[in-house]
Amino acid sequence: MLDKFITAVNHKYEGNMSNYDKLILQMLPEKFQHEKETLYERLLHICHYVSLLTDGNALELFETINGRKKV
Repeated sequence: MLDKFITAVNHKYEGNMSNYDKLILQMLPEKFQHEKETLYERLLHICHYVSLLTDGNALELFETINGRKKV
């Protein structure tokens, strides 16, 4: 999950988002969609979001991202 979210956030920051990145970013809550200036801040921001997920929510999100569960 970290890889998918961080890649999408970095692509958004760099201005070369794919449609897949847009879908991934739609899964982030609104308060975690604010752009951060440095790579460190972006990494910390996404790690913070993932750390707040419960085990069940993390598993559900992982399955959705990897196409094992329909939205």
